[in-house]
Amino acid sequence: MWVSNIEIEVKVLEKKHSDFENKLFELWAKKIFDWVLTAVFVWNSDWKEVRIRDSWNEVIIEHKIPLKIEWIWKAMKELWLKAETSDEAVEFFKAIWFEIIRKTIKNRVSYLIEWKKWNSNIQFDFDTYSDLDWISIPEFLEMESDNNDIIYKYAEKLWIEKNELLDWGAKKLTNYYKNIK
Repeated sequence: MWVSNIEIEVKVLEKKHSDFENKLFELWAKKIFDWVLTAVFVWNSDWKEVRIRDSWNEVIIEHKIPLKIEWIWKAMKELWLKAETSDEAVEFFKAIWFEIIRKTIKNRVSYLIEWKKWNSNIQFDFDTYSDLDWISIPEFLEMESDNNDIIYKYAEKLWIEKNELLDWGAKKLTNYYKNIK
């Protein structure tokens, strides 16, 4: 099992990777992912949620623990491990009384900038949900790092205003677009 440090994540609505790719390359970003992600979310009677994510060549079982840190947006401690197949992982969780609560499919294009100076990275994930026939969510950007200052710095370099940085999870995102129809 691998345990991450703090994962700080913000969403920026209605941003297309094609509008940012050249600027990200100018900032020394590497394109690291352009694929479809499928995820199955399961939970148990204690409301513990686990995500089983199948992405290209690996299956990751993930649990995120919210951290309450005042000066940052959405901070999580992330626990994860690899599985052989997503079907086997789902069957395992069903066997120990977890229920499937939702499945998602999204197209993701990711870029990474490594900061050796600060021993930190920032990742830019552009996501488009492809399986939500009941709602339309335009492509959006997730910026993720373990350093709040790096997120601010790169938001500014990409001409993204601070008030555009949202600490939303998937539920808040879908509710927002469901309510503006």
